[in-house]
Amino acid sequence: MRPAYSGEGFALPTRSCASRDAEPFDDFFLATLRWGLVRVGMRYSLVVSVAIAVLLQTACGSSEGQDSSETRVRTYVLSSTPEVSIGSVTGDEPYLLHNVSDATLQSDGSIVIVHCGGADVRYFGCDGTHLRTVGRRGQGPGEFQIPQRVFRLGGDTLAVTELLGGRVTTLGPDGTVEGTAPVGAQVRGAAIIGRLDNGVFVARRSDRDTTIAPVTAYRRTASLLLLDESGAVLDSAVGLPAWDAMTSSRERGPTLGLRLSRAAVFAVDGSGIYYGGQDSTGITKYGASLEPTTEVSPITVAEPVTDEVRAAFDAMEADRAHMPPDGIIGSTVDAYPEYMPAFRDIVAGRDGRLWVEDPERPGVHPLTWTAYEDGAAVARVELPPRFFAFEFGPDWVLGATYDEMTVERIQLRRFVEAPLPGVQLPPRDAMPPGQPRCGAWASR
Repeated sequence: MRPAYSGEGFALPTRSCASRDAEPFDDFFLATLRWGLVRVGMRYSLVVSVAIAVLLQTACGSSEGQDSSETRVRTYVLSSTPEVSIGSVTGDEPYLLHNVSDATLQSDGSIVIVHCGGADVRYFGCDGTHLRTVGRRGQGPGEFQIPQRVFRLGGDTLAVTELLGGRVTTLGPDGTVEGTAPVGAQVRGAAIIGRLDNGVFVARRSDRDTTIAPVTAYRRTASLLLLDESGAVLDSAVGLPAWDAMTSSRERGPTLGLRLSRAAVFAVDGSGIYYGGQDSTGITKYGASLEPTTEVSPITVAEPVTDEVRAAFDAMEADRAHMPPDGIIGSTVDAYPEYMPAFRDIVAGRDGRLWVEDPERPGVHPLTWTAYEDGAAVARVELPPRFFAFEFGPDWVLGATYDEMTVERIQLRRFVEAPLPGVQLPPRDAMPPGQPRCGAWASR
């Protein structure tokens, strides 16, 4: 089978490095068998699934002779066995994870974890063995208050941002602390979300409410900011449509979110910033000078909010099924926008593609993501329940997964070409638990 994408320099390291392994056909066969068990009755599923596996393997082999320029959307599931799995219920402290807010894969196959629950950064080898822990809780150099994000500065040099204070800590390839700077401290409300290849930092900010009106729905705005290393604003794009909200009757009073409302999501790669308002107008990529360069039109659409949709979501709200038992109770009001979002989240992949999550719908949490290359959909992958994706590569995904007891693990898993199972589960069974310490799961 051909890989999903041939982006040089972003493939996984040699398979012998992984703690667990499986041959490509074995993963393909198992994934197809699982698909058969879902789609047909248990009585005949084994025979049908084996036949499907053989037919699909034959079709996949025969496709090698086709014109390589032909564009089609390939579909994938994740391997049944992770390449690397980090985390445990008991044991040494570095493996006891609580509230991991981000993670990234290094060039040698090692994994760096931003451990918000411990206010530190943990390095693990390509076999999942703990190598070192960097930092501790505090406000000094190399210390963290609430570490939140990690992004690459070139090679395996990393930057770790914090939820409060706008600080950015630079870590060398071996985890050495190279410096801490208050990049976002001068801009109130700015959250550092990445850095461009030209060395400029990117921040997003939720604009202040200026609406003074009786109780009414309106849409808040957000800004993109370009900052230098000292935190000075070099350029900005303001007034981007962001969160559907409802203001109180008090002057500049508190706002609450509408149910099924739209939000602003952002993703940064070295060449620019993706912005999506979760509506039918699509996703815009801004260049290094904040000029629009690319438009991506998701294959999913913004569906209207009907009476049936309201009734379904009202019932789910009453049962609190839209949040896991240990999650955060959402601050929403009994009001809805005209249309539901067209997609849920976006990630700028390590493979040069933009990954877009399917939209949430009443009673159903999305498990499928679509990869876009040059504005066109080229691949779709269905993730397992209770899995949150941090980073996508050409044929792999790095993310956090949780079992029924909400034990947290970080896993690196490969793509296996197979039909999408199309699993549909309610949010309480499918979405990761809320993270009250570092804020709810948010756009990368």
